[in-house]
Amino acid sequence: MCKRRSGHLVIISSMGSYLPTAASPEYHASKACVRVYGESLRVLLRGTGVDVTVICPGFVKTPMTDIAAMRHVHPLPLMVSGEDAALKCKQGIDANMAVVNFPAP
Repeated sequence: MCKRRSGHLVIISSMGSYLPTAASPEYHASKACVRVYGESLRVLLRGTGVDVTVICPGFVKTPMTDIAAMRHVHPLPLMVSGEDAALKCKQGIDANMAVVNFPAP
């Protein structure tokens, strides 16, 4: 990508990278690492023609979240549909945002 001076890396992290809980510190730590790595790559690649966007979704309605909700594993606040999540991702990438957080107030 750098050689051809064109490209866009999209890295998936999580809103959990901002909000640690005692229930899964390893998850939150790994997602924070991924987010900061992506943000650092964006700075490193500035001016090369390669863009970087980090996606930090919250809860997205999927069969996995349906099962978690049924088992009452933990509350799943502000859940969005897969379609809404895809739209937010596309909008953020098209706008060349550094980080896309959703749902966001």
